[in-house]
Amino acid sequence: MARALTMVERWVSGVDRETYLNTLPSRRTAAEQLRLHFWVFENADESGRFVEFTEGASEQDIANAHDGELPAPLWREVLGG
Repeated sequence: MARALTMVERWVSGVDRETYLNTLPSRRTAAEQLRLHFWVFENADESGRFVEFTEGASEQDIANAHDGELPAPLWREVLGG
């Protein structure tokens, strides 16, 4: 089965930035416990603009990490490594 990936863009205000960043390690740990990969990137030109990637073996695995809801958009693997 092809792997699946979701990308969620988040805008975090300056006053909430530290709180958001502090949640990321526990979110990564939770994802790892579900056998998922979780990455977060911040836009180099726009502080507070983040994109979160969740990647796993199936769409259902990703939905499980998001309270049963599959965030859009969903990407399916075409060529893996």
